[in-house]
Amino acid sequence: MACAAVLVPGLLRSSSGTICSPAASLKLTSSALRHLTLTSIMKSKRKTDHLERTASVVRQENNFLFHQRRKH
Repeated sequence: MACAAVLVPGLLRSSSGTICSPAASLKLTSSALRHLTLTSIMKSKRKTDHLERTASVVRQENNFLFHQRRKH
């Protein structure tokens, strides 16, 4: 089993919650490492897209409320 490792003092904890020794984490193949890196980049891009959409909606709502107040 390859470990998607998150650093924990002295040990590595995988994404599935199992504990991996540093030696086990070094056994990641280049394709597994590339997959983990690309997955991380894609998650980051999706998060950015979501934040941009949310900001756009908030701006539209604020603009609408601003114009509603000006009418009264």
